[in-house]
Amino acid sequence: MFRVIQGAKRCHDIGVSGWFQFIPFFIIAMAFVDSNRGSNKYGDNPKGIGNYYTIDEIGKKNY
Repeated sequence: MFRVIQGAKRCHDIGVSGWFQFIPFFIIAMAFVDSNRGSNKYGDNPKGIGNYYTIDEIGKKNY
């Protein structure tokens, strides 16, 4: 059960449905594929790569 939940999370990180984890040998591809940059339809990138938040701009000067 734990593997299925974590597999679904990883599938969402790369932008595909959680059902893809049941395709034979797709689990191997999930180990080597990097997450999508920024947000996708499942949410923000968990690594924070490419995520944009307005709060990050506070205190920065525009030159």
